[in-house]
Amino acid sequence: MYNILSLKAQLNPFQVNVLKAFDGQEAVELIEDLHNKVESCGSDMCQRIKMIFMDYEMPRLNGLKATALIKNILQRKNIPDIPIVLNTAHNDAETNTEAAKAGIETILTKPTNPNQLKEVMD
Repeated sequence: MYNILSLKAQLNPFQVNVLKAFDGQEAVELIEDLHNKVESCGSDMCQRIKMIFMDYEMPRLNGLKATALIKNILQRKNIPDIPIVLNTAHNDAETNTEAAKAGIETILTKPTNPNQLKEVMD
């Protein structure tokens, strides 16, 4: 819970809308539900999510497994790719390799700061 609140607070200065999921399974369900609702609304509606920040360690479904499932949903529904940024305390070669295989574009090592977030969002 702390991680999501901290990230949301750091994103406030960027004036972005934030959708929250409290674990990997909820993130997958959120993406699936959103795209089921907007499927007939046109491709611009399907791109309302511009970026996903994913924690590595979460209950029910970790960030790497959730990322792989989300990437599969996007591909299966022919939805343009959404960049996924992994936020993790794990800064090692194995994590980096696993993240790349799952479809992670960027890794931010905790603790993150507003400058890192700005760099990723530009």
